[in-house]
Amino acid sequence: MCHSPVKPFVMKKALLVLIIFAACKKEKEDTTPPVLSVPFVNTALTNRFIPFGETLGPTSINPAFEIILTDSSQQVVASCAGKINWIRLNDNSPDYEMEIVTSGNSVYRIYYDHIENPVVTEGETIAAGDILGTIGVGGRTELQINDTRTNKAICPTGLEDPA
Repeated sequence: MCHSPVKPFVMKKALLVLIIFAACKKEKEDTTPPVLSVPFVNTALTNRFIPFGETLGPTSINPAFEIILTDSSQQVVASCAGKINWIRLNDNSPDYEMEIVTSGNSVYRIYYDHIENPVVTEGETIAAGDILGTIGVGGRTELQINDTRTNKAICPTGLEDPA
C-alpha cells in the first residue's frame, strides 16, 4: 500500500481552515435598542425644534431630532452610554459629527451632528450625561439613530428611559 505525503498535509490544512473559520465566527448581533436616559441638550433653551419625520423639502424628510438653541455656548451630552466609533468634520458645516455604539455588536448607531469643540476621542467609552462638545454653528445640533439592518433612521421617541 502506498502512503501519499499529500493526504496528511491536505488534512492539516483543512483542519487549520476550519479552526480559523470557527474562531472568526461573527458575534451575534445585539438588537437591544439604546435607552436615552439624558436629554442631549438643555431643552429649556430651545429656539426651534425640527422633529423626526418632518418634511424638509420636496424630497427630504428629517431623519433626526434637530434643535436650535438660543444659547450657542451650551453643551451637547451623551444621551446614553457607549463607545465613540468616529468623529469627523462635516462637509457642509465647520463643525463635527460623531458616531456612537452602545455595544460592539449593536445594530444601532447613534449620531450626534453639529458639535463644536469636541472633548471626546475616537475609541473612548462614555457614560450617559458625559459632555461631547458644544452646540454647532448657529446654535444647531442633531440626534439621529440608525438601524444597520435596514440602513434607515429610526425615531428617537420611545427610546427614552421610562424611569
